[in-house]
Amino acid sequence: MRAFIIGSALVSLMLLSGCIKAASARSTKMFTFVYDKNLAHLKESIHLVRVGGGRKTIPFNKISRVSNRELQRAMIKSLEISNLLTEKNPKYKLSFHLLEEEALHFFGSTVVTTNMRYQLVDTFDDSIVYKKTFSVFHAVGVRRGFFYPDRHRKALEGSIKDNIEMFIKDLESTTFEDLP
Repeated sequence: MRAFIIGSALVSLMLLSGCIKAASARSTKMFTFVYDKNLAHLKESIHLVRVGGGRKTIPFNKISRVSNRELQRAMIKSLEISNLLTEKNPKYKLSFHLLEEEALHFFGSTVVTTNMRYQLVDTFDDSIVYKKTFSVFHAVGVRRGFFYPDRHRKALEGSIKDNIEMFIKDLESTTFEDLP
């Protein structure tokens, strides 16, 4: 009987600790693999200069957040994989901002929507050649995360990854020469 009570107390403690502590979103889960020959016109031409909108996760809070540092790491890795990143003599400067993140919870699923604004500036004349905002959602069910904080973190990471992927894929069809 004593072992049952101790076991029940341990399980209850594990469940409570999982419900009240959130982990920060990790950049290793947010970068994307987009590599396409249609991006050749932008090969090694983008330098990341500014990241904004991230917030650190508060310990013992139920909601995961993503810091600017993790956003920056995810974007740099995504641009490297796409062969778009350069440190020397960039043609364009990229800044992006996490405008809003919104979470919905229903029937054990968590859906996180992120709104991110991307802006490319031509380094020659400092003119804005690209400015778009993308709103992307990502859903995570109970199978991928039993506890709410895990589902929220995974949905946030997935939404940011999908948002960055949408940005890079949109660059494939954008020709900057057509812009004024």
